[in-house]
Amino acid sequence: MNSFYSFHNAYLRILRDLLECETEIAPRGIKTKEILNYSFIVENPSTDIKWEITGSPERQEVVEKYWAKELAWYLSGSLDAADTPAKFWKTLADDNGLVTSNYGFMTLNEEKYENFEGESITAAARVIALLTEDPDSRQGLIHYGESRHFWHGNKDTPCCINNQFLIRDNKLQMIVNMRSNDVWFGLTYDWKWFSYLQNVICSGLAGVELGKIHYNVASMHMYEKDYTAVKKMLEWDDLGK
Repeated sequence: MNSFYSFHNAYLRILRDLLECETEIAPRGIKTKEILNYSFIVENPSTDIKWEITGSPERQEVVEKYWAKELAWYLSGSLDAADTPAKFWKTLADDNGLVTSNYGFMTLNEEKYENFEGESITAAARVIALLTEDPDSRQGLIHYGESRHFWHGNKDTPCCINNQFLIRDNKLQMIVNMRSNDVWFGLTYDWKWFSYLQNVICSGLAGVELGKIHYNVASMHMYEKDYTAVKKMLEWDDLGK
């Protein structure tokens, strides 16, 4: 498995791997390059500051502006498509105007678990409680894609399957499992969310430091409409070396 110092290094490698990939599919008739079972490790996820994530100041400005809106939406816990950070979310809404993939709702807002006292708590709070009681536990899981989300006709099936948190060598290791990840519009924002969540969990664990993020994707892909933009960004990075 490829291991990188920062997500910036990992991201550029992923873009190059997909551009060089010869495997093409066409889900919903959309031409797409795809690599199955793509995995990588970021050794120091906290080092990714500002434009270093994508390697392009122009692209990073877009990422930062959208991410600020997406994080605010996640933290609100709203499933109303009218509250989402971009118009395309409204095309994914169900007949009641609701969407599914508010990761903040799933992890930090929805109180569907119980703590040791029988009180309702969020998925993130459950992980913190488990790892506080038993630092070696392997049960620190947060599920995103659940059976309730996989109904026929749902246009907003969560791309993330689950996150697992383990404390090893006094560092909080995070494992991300994705069913699907679009490298241009999905991965950069997903990465920011998972890095944010790792910090939230870690801050609730006394004396524990941030560890690595292990990232696994069943279908890592790039849509044909983004080929030119990706090539342009990689050319900018080559010039900056």
